[in-house]
Amino acid sequence: MRAILTAVSALFSIIFAGSAAPAAPAAPAAPGTYAITNVTVVPMDRERLLPGQTVILRGGRIQSIGPAARTRIPAGAVRIEGRGRYLMPGLSEMHAHVPPNPADVQW
Repeated sequence: MRAILTAVSALFSIIFAGSAAPAAPAAPAAPGTYAITNVTVVPMDRERLLPGQTVILRGGRIQSIGPAARTRIPAGAVRIEGRGRYLMPGLSEMHAHVPPNPADVQW
């Protein structure tokens, strides 16, 4: 589950608006296919939230994002309920002071 959420965070991109309830299944899913349903997406392109979205992941990459009511979930996809939760891009510390010899770092 952690790997899935990490992949989603790392690969997340700009999304477009939507609304409620899951749609009927589509074609059979490839192994490693996941659907995060009814999640509120925080696209980070401007100040807004996109409630009721379904995010489809295949092979560790985002396949599609759309309103839960209209997004087809592939048959056999592992469903992850996102109701009451938020999905946003991964955040990264881009400012660091790295010592000359990283082996000297004490954790």
